[in-house]
Amino acid sequence: MPVVSIWVSSKESIASVWLGNSIDALKELKVS
Repeated sequence: MPVVSIWVSSKESIASVWLGNSIDALKELKVS
């Protein structure tokens, strides 16, 4: 099922971007 693998990979990339943004926001909170 190639469609499922594409959907999973897109969800994972969105999650990784969201995690990266959250970590950056936490770092900014600690600095300020």
